[in-house]
Amino acid sequence: MSLNKCGKCGKEYTFEERLALKKIKMVEDDPDPMKNYGYTRVCTCGYVFHKNKWGLQDNFEIEVFKDHKTETLKGKVSTVFLELDHGFDGKHLWYETMVFAEGAECYFQERYETKKEAKQGHTKILKALMSGNYKLEPHEWLLSINVE
Repeated sequence: MSLNKCGKCGKEYTFEERLALKKIKMVEDDPDPMKNYGYTRVCTCGYVFHKNKWGLQDNFEIEVFKDHKTETLKGKVSTVFLELDHGFDGKHLWYETMVFAEGAECYFQERYETKKEAKQGHTKILKALMSGNYKLEPHEWLLSINVE
């Protein structure tokens, strides 16, 4: 069973329970939500799903060696509250950190159970990037970050 969680009061909803919540336009002045931006739901506490969710974002610039020369790789570390449980084996994973880089197809993702873990993970990943504790493998497009 997939669970949805309110980012304000923490109430958890099944998919069916969330569908029963009040529905509002995703974009307030959208003249045709069925064709354009759609609808979202509102928790009983007033939290608007997909609009009010918590997140952190930090930009970075790192030097990488690519094609026999050093280049500056720009990107961002993004950590967000997912609202949808991405857990498995009884573990609930509500938060996610991803790394995005301009002009490179690199990919990195970590998921967490709590906001505290998400904040700590975000900081560790950003520090690892800034201190050169990563490995960019352009042939495989794998970004490895050593978070200790």
